[in-house]
Amino acid sequence: DLLRSEGGAGKVIFSFLLPIGLIWVCLQVLIRFIPGIDPLVVFAVLLGVISATIYNWLTEFDSFSSYTFLPVAVSEVIDSKLKSYGLLGLLPVAVLVLAAATSGGAGTFLPALAAFLSVSAYTLAVTVYLTGLYPNVMLYSAGVFLRYLLAISPALLLLIFASIVDPAYAFGSLLLIVPAALLLSRGRVKWQAWEMPGY
Repeated sequence: DLLRSEGGAGKVIFSFLLPIGLIWVCLQVLIRFIPGIDPLVVFAVLLGVISATIYNWLTEFDSFSSYTFLPVAVSEVIDSKLKSYGLLGLLPVAVLVLAAATSGGAGTFLPALAAFLSVSAYTLAVTVYLTGLYPNVMLYSAGVFLRYLLAISPALLLLIFASIVDPAYAFGSLLLIVPAALLLSRGRVKWQAWEMPGY
């Protein structure tokens, strides 16, 4: 999928690692002004959100109409994209490990990892449910984007503020796995019967 994507591995560096690097730098400045903030946990939450863009890369050039002559269902194509997402998800995990190692944040690595995995799964599930195989187009719809923000923002803000009180509260993010599984299941069914209209 990445080989078919314009920009290939360069896109990964530019559209993933550059924003992550900027967020890390901003967090290093922010911790000077907000006492008690654990930059690794907040970074993990934001990393989880940004890692959902991997799904966008994987679906960028796909239209289910190109699969119609094959004996596959939309849900199977979505499943294959989710498997690819799982494999490529090792990149953000490596970034989180590197951030923990270089920042001396080993003490909060486990809650940060839990937050990353949960937020990543939940954000991915919301994306799949709202946009199916078309996140690159549908997230530009104001209505879809608003629903996306309303679905993820409360959980993210609650998680960030709770982790300021105690980074161990980031383990509470594991509760997001339940709605993520439900949204993925419903999204697979929802998009099975829908095809994006042509232009």
